[in-house]
Amino acid sequence: MSAIASARSAVFSTLFDLDGKSPVAKQLDSFITWLIIANLVALSLEHFPLYSGNEYWFGVFDEVSIYLFTVEYALRLFAAGGDPAFRGKKAPALRQAITPFALIDLAVIGPYWLHLLGVINLDLRVLRALRLLRLLRLLKLLRDFVPVVQQFKRDNRGVTIRKKVYALLNETPTSGRLHSQIDLILVVFIILSVFSVILETVPAIHVPLATAFTLFDDISVAVFSTEYLLRLYSAPEANSDESAMSQRRV
Repeated sequence: MSAIASARSAVFSTLFDLDGKSPVAKQLDSFITWLIIANLVALSLEHFPLYSGNEYWFGVFDEVSIYLFTVEYALRLFAAGGDPAFRGKKAPALRQAITPFALIDLAVIGPYWLHLLGVINLDLRVLRALRLLRLLRLLKLLRDFVPVVQQFKRDNRGVTIRKKVYALLNETPTSGRLHSQIDLILVVFIILSVFSVILETVPAIHVPLATAFTLFDDISVAVFSTEYLLRLYSAPEANSDESAMSQRRV
């Protein structure tokens, strides 16, 4: 194996192999996920009074985000040769570049760099409009959803529905990464609910968005109520899980 091929494999296994043993890959994936969510929050806050007077810091955050997304994009292209999906195939970087998620990345960062390098000339209004493309990165949160669902089904084949529900909501040997994603969704709802409660105390924000706040409150109550009922439903499985862990220790 050549030095460049070894480097590609090392970068992939260290930064992007979520099924491997590298804690860095999971930390990076979590960081990028939260950065995407932070971009969505920042984009939303631009429509509130908080944005006025803080345009500079919002701009700094935008630029830093673009730089971080660009580094991630470049590293993924470089590491494509170490990805089992492309290993041994011709032009692995090109194959990675035309995947749906890589095209989303390019749509987000491409116009900014073309403008910065003087290849195209975009005025401020167009650049601001292109920032809406950053919402496409939310689709990247689905990058691993289908594979982890399939893995969860394989790991829990033949078990009862109640045990599957318990594995989704609690960390068990068969929970897999789907449990972590469910946890992430709940954490996001908790954070957004806190922000919602805070913003509702500001009349200038609450009055024009009263309907949106009410809708979000209803959705949040539905989500948390569903989680609560599912935890009650699956609670009896806690005893069997503890028994299984005790037997493994013996």
